[in-house]
Amino acid sequence: MGEQIHIHPISFQNFILKTKTKYDLIVSNPPYFKNLLKSKKEEKNLAKHDVKLTFEEIIYGAKKLLQPKGKLNIILPTYEGKIFSQIALLEGLYCNKILEVKPTTTKPANRLLIQFSFIKTQTEKKEIIIRHGTDFTNEYQLLTKDYYLKF
Repeated sequence: MGEQIHIHPISFQNFILKTKTKYDLIVSNPPYFKNLLKSKKEEKNLAKHDVKLTFEEIIYGAKKLLQPKGKLNIILPTYEGKIFSQIALLEGLYCNKILEVKPTTTKPANRLLIQFSFIKTQTEKKEIIIRHGTDFTNEYQLLTKDYYLKF
């Protein structure tokens, strides 16, 4: 597995220009917010806002770097996920799967895990609930146990 993962310490935009490799999968947890009130702290803006990496740049890069049957997986807040999906569709990337992440059974989804590809299919929609009361749900624990040290 280790030989399949390579780290390139350059911006995504520069990586797009430098590589000729085509990928089966691109996973992105990008800066979330587009055109929202920014912090006085520049590092916070870089982490949370599309200051240095826009949705359009992610989509352009995915189109350039994906194999014909490749997939782009991305996590975004619900509102931004809808915007991203609209832009992706205009650029020929189709939403194949959506996992709505709900904090509790009584709250609406606050994150979307979305999969895109060049292949138009019926969108598969699922939801996951993170907590019942103060306890994490079994489904959430199973999904995140390899990454969340608490489990």
